[in-house]
Amino acid sequence: MLDRAFDAVVIGANEGARPVGWPLGTATDATVCEPSDLLLDPGAESGVVIAYTEDRYEYGVESLLLRLIADVAMSDGLPMYHGWIV
Repeated sequence: MLDRAFDAVVIGANEGARPVGWPLGTATDATVCEPSDLLLDPGAESGVVIAYTEDRYEYGVESLLLRLIADVAMSDGLPMYHGWIV
């Protein structure tokens, strides 16, 4: 995906997912962002980024995840209308 369509792939997960994220991060040479490192500037990121949040979020709550990671407030439409695939 990175060499054909995207400059960056941001994987958002809560801190409880760290055991799953470590192998993925190692395999992709990902940049790891701690909750204190958020908000991300999507235009400044490249490669694979794993962004951990402190908050837990329910499956399907893409708007909360985007707000926590990149301060994107989706009031209408789908994430892809705002430049994100969730």
